[in-house]
Amino acid sequence: MRLGAGRERKEDPIDHAVGIVVHAKPGEQVSAGEPLAHVHARDDARAESAAAEVLAAYAIVDGAVARPPLLLETIG
Repeated sequence: MRLGAGRERKEDPIDHAVGIVVHAKPGEQVSAGEPLAHVHARDDARAESAAAEVLAAYAIVDGAVARPPLLLETIG
């Protein structure tokens, strides 16, 4: 949302040129230097801020990890 790809109110504009492409999903093995995600932003400041948030969302560990379930719950 902070990049402009989402909105708080339905009147807010959406920038279709920005967003984040996630390459490393939870539980997937990655190698050093491999991109975790690509950030598309309108300016360097927003790109750097979003990249820091994306990086903070990852925890890189040695060894296998359990993949989280694809669906957490079904709302009926």
